[in-house]
Amino acid sequence: MNLLERRQQLYADMKALLDRAEAREDRSLTGDEYALYKRLEAEFDQLTEQMQDSRSQPVTLDPILQAMFNRQPGGDSRGFLTAEQRMQPSPSGLSLAKALRGMVTGDWRHAEAEQRALGIGANGAVLVNDVLAGEVIDLARAKSGVIAAGALTYPMAAGTVKLPKLIADPAVAWRLEHAQIAETTPNFAAVTLTAKSLAALVKISVELLQDSPLTENAVRTAIAQAMAAELDRAALRGSGTDPEPRGIRNVAGVNLVDLGANGSALTSYDPIIDAVTAIRSDNREPKAYILSPREQGTLSKFKDSAGNYLTVPDVVATLRQVATSAVETTEPAGTAGNVGATIYVGDFSHCIIGIRQELTLVPLRERFADYGEVGILAILRADVAVTDPNAFALVTPVIP
Repeated sequence: MNLLERRQQLYADMKALLDRAEAREDRSLTGDEYALYKRLEAEFDQLTEQMQDSRSQPVTLDPILQAMFNRQPGGDSRGFLTAEQRMQPSPSGLSLAKALRGMVTGDWRHAEAEQRALGIGANGAVLVNDVLAGEVIDLARAKSGVIAAGALTYPMAAGTVKLPKLIADPAVAWRLEHAQIAETTPNFAAVTLTAKSLAALVKISVELLQDSPLTENAVRTAIAQAMAAELDRAALRGSGTDPEPRGIRNVAGVNLVDLGANGSALTSYDPIIDAVTAIRSDNREPKAYILSPREQGTLSKFKDSAGNYLTVPDVVATLRQVATSAVETTEPAGTAGNVGATIYVGDFSHCIIGIRQELTLVPLRERFADYGEVGILAILRADVAVTDPNAFALVTPVIP
């Protein structure tokens, strides 16, 4: 029996004593009854104080809930990472370029530390350790528009992790002293992060890999850019059909600002304001909006009749604007043959990108050999979860 249940039982026992004496038998409490009542009351008051004290403490019963209220910096698997925090807090001193040269040529001279840090599979696949992988993943996170808008990263300590998803706001009501608190329906359900494989293929010339001092940054950047773009696309509009994560667009309960069957072009900030209003009507507060570079250009060109650029309304100006090519501009829009795009408005801290802090690299030596190139297949395991659909709104379809 927890504190609340025990406190409720004590209240029921005290009330029963009073009811029996006063309501049924029309008398005062006897000496023994009064002594019992005072013992129950003392325990009731003690439990009340304990419960009040516990409300000021971080949540400790559930490590996932604890992580939501106590986001840890660095690579702690218990905590969420914001855009400014890193999975790998400090440089490892290991070189991805040296590791790749050793993988491709089999010559690990001058790369002994990298060879010791990597796990080599039977098929030549290399499992990059969490330190070096964290540096590559951090670079990808830095290039992600969704993370820039406020999405959180959850370093997954296992292939499957459950997170709490808000399904209803807590019910509150005024109550009399000692009155029982009414039971309400559950406010949270579980949403599962299941690590799915995300692959990026990078081609690089053998000569460049062997000779250029710039190979390190070039390879990291190429892998990071490819993965960041696909993570953004999946987080925004992933179908949810395996092996693809389910993105914000396809999550039930997300607010919708419908611009009509055939879509509508942006002529004012009104649709974005409508999205903000919808989110605030659900008692949430949007922090950012994500749009395509095309729509960003349209908004930037708004002018008055005198040709002066318009001032952005305060309700929109307070939001962070993030433009990314991950927002598709060729979505079918009705029967008129139009193609459109979606503007995503919301509190993106309720979009969680779970990432396993490991990276698998597979060298493809023969596939591109006739071009003097080697392919590097990079495989990252990740997933996306939306923990509060009411914190988002879609403005769609926006046509040119």
